Amino acid sequence: MTTLRYATRADASAVADLQTAAARAFGPGHYTGDELDRWARERDPAAYDFDDGVHVVAERDGDVVGWGWVRPERCEVSAVSVHPDHARDGLGTRLLDRLEAEAADAGCDALSLWASLPSVGFYDANGYERVRRVTLDSGSTSLPCVVMRKHGVPLDGVDAATGSAAHTGCVEE
Repeated sequence: MTTLRYATRADASAVADLQTAAARAFGPGHYTGDELDRWARERDPAAYDFDDGVHVVAERDGDVVGWGWVRPERCEVSAVSVHPDHARDGLGTRLLDRLEAEAADAGCDALSLWASLPSVGFYDANGYERVRRVTLDSGSTSLPCVVMRKHGVPLDGVDAATGSAAHTGCVEE
């Protein structure tokens, strides 16, 4: 049985590990091995700020197998990750549904996000529409992403300089 609960600081290592496993499993074909290696090196458990927005983890048999993060004050989904051993069985959708409910409870009637290339199909299937391609500069690497929205986020609302999905270091393509 899988349960969803709010994440705590004690989940940081498990979240970093599952994000890295998911990137390594689903990233090839979208990103180079070098890009994935550089991105993976940045998964520092100490850097996760569980006080920023709402973080939810999925647990199966005592293990953290999924994680999601939403920033309701920005009406922005920041991440959904599922360990590849537990992918494609609806867990990502359950996490996303929970994040959307958290955002709706906080007053959001639209959400935006920056999707990694391997996750674009997942967000398409969950009602998000593609807005434009951007490049996320994470410090040691730059990765192409797709800005997406659901429920009528205005196009200028997801602009890197002005909008609710603003990320430091992102460049519109």
